[in-house]
Amino acid sequence: MAMLLVVTLALTAFFHTLSQSLVFARDAEARIKAVALAREGVEAIYNIRNTNWLRFSSSRTKCWDSLNYDPMCLNGANGNKIENGSYILYSENGLWKLESTTAGDWGSGFTASATRFQIGITKDGWYTGKNGYDQSKSCVNIGNSSGSFRDCRSIFSREVQIKEKTETTMKAEVSVHWFNERPRSVSLVADVTNWKSLYEK
Repeated sequence: MAMLLVVTLALTAFFHTLSQSLVFARDAEARIKAVALAREGVEAIYNIRNTNWLRFSSSRTKCWDSLNYDPMCLNGANGNKIENGSYILYSENGLWKLESTTAGDWGSGFTASATRFQIGITKDGWYTGKNGYDQSKSCVNIGNSSGSFRDCRSIFSREVQIKEKTETTMKAEVSVHWFNERPRSVSLVADVTNWKSLYEK
């Protein structure tokens, strides 16, 4: 009888440890993907600035922060500018774009915010924001090396917040949120500057 009790306790401890290890591994995988998505968001903000420099090379001072490449900045008009606030980041025709929205409520309004800032996986297996995937279909699992989870909603949501905007600088904070037994998130912050304006005559 005592031997049976010892074996039962040992098996229970073993399976509990195994279960916790699997949860830890899934969470670690999700965190790695979330950091990569946040990093992609930071790089997208730099890319928007750089594309504005290329498109509007005659007016880098006025056009470096043009929202969605609005050419009105060339005429001396302000046009649509990236301002302080929250944005949905997405790609359209090979260009990164931002859509202004209200800030996410990641405390009490996690589900509504997660839906608004949702990231999906395309048919080709790429993560994307806002469009390019079947929003009615949920990816049931965060990791799959076989690639069968495509054209669906991922567990991740990405919000871009622009803060401390001036004429030549802005702070971009990219936060990726997901739910894995409880709400989780990672954030990366970048200082984006219009340093080329220093050399513009």
